[in-house]
Amino acid sequence: MKSAVFQILLLFQLFIVTPLSGQTLGEVFTKDERLLYMGYEVKKCYDPEGDSWFAVLKKGDQVLATFDRGYTKEWTSFGLFPFLGKNTKQLVVEQFSGGAHCCWSYWIFDLFPDFEAVYDSQEYPVGYTLDTLDLDKDGVLEFTQGLLTFDYFDRLCHALSPIPIVVFGYDEEKRKYLPVSHIFPEYLLEGIEKDIERVEQFQEKTGSATYDDSLGDYLSLVLQVVLRYIYAGQEEEAWLFYNREYDLPDKQEMKSKIEKQLENCLMYKDIYNP
Repeated sequence: MKSAVFQILLLFQLFIVTPLSGQTLGEVFTKDERLLYMGYEVKKCYDPEGDSWFAVLKKGDQVLATFDRGYTKEWTSFGLFPFLGKNTKQLVVEQFSGGAHCCWSYWIFDLFPDFEAVYDSQEYPVGYTLDTLDLDKDGVLEFTQGLLTFDYFDRLCHALSPIPIVVFGYDEEKRKYLPVSHIFPEYLLEGIEKDIERVEQFQEKTGSATYDDSLGDYLSLVLQVVLRYIYAGQEEEAWLFYNREYDLPDKQEMKSKIEKQLENCLMYKDIYNP
């Protein structure tokens, strides 16, 4: 039987990677195997040797990009979506890798006046679906994906792993989507009081001399709070919470493990050392 914490965290993950205020891409994805736009062509192709499907983006005879993370024809989608304003259209390609959980890969291309690859999700440790929203109400969309840096961290299984959402925003100077979670802390931290309350309630168990966190139920709850603070740009608040609340014997060792994991996370580096 799944523990209550396990069930709560499954619901939490589903909520946090699917913002209710976001827009879906599904309605712009074509049902055809080929899309033509302004001299560009993106189409699905079959590889008989590997018995798999992939997609290519071309302009004339020049291949601009190849997408080979979808494997089946149904796991590749593409369409035109106004990421950069209602009077523009960008090409977005989505591929699903298969499996019981994760992962979706995304590419976004600005096609006019010049060809620019403005986002490649494979550059970051992210997965799950891309959800669009306009947090600053300027008509240029931000979007979110789930961060996988702490998936299977230490003793955690996937179901208990924290998958915080992270926000990407368009940088006009660099002409790319970059991490901007720290610019929108209110959005990232919405509802965090409930997560803190779960930790405090769970400490009735951790205070027992016989408590065993070998499955990571308690660690998971603490990380849900710590990582939301960190990726919202409030690292000081994150460690204040950790030092105050985490009360297992491996407190210092676990803090070192978390810090090491963060040091290897490109998302963390981009937020704190842009």
